[in-house]
Amino acid sequence: MGNISNQKSGLNSIKIKDSGKQPVQVEMTFVPPHPFAIDIPEKRLVKAEDLSGAFTKIVRFFRSWGFEVK
Repeated sequence: MGNISNQKSGLNSIKIKDSGKQPVQVEMTFVPPHPFAIDIPEKRLVKAEDLSGAFTKIVRFFRSWGFEVK
């Protein structure tokens, strides 16, 4: 994604805890202006049981905004 500021858009961090119901956390930040003038939320935190589940949730998130991840 294009961005004008010094901040980076996209994946900020992946955290994996030792225990808990959803030990995997993926933090994403999107810096405006967003492509195609879509008003994506600036921050998104995805929690999941494993990395595959996190990827599935991220794909669903992008699909809901009209983007297809392949």
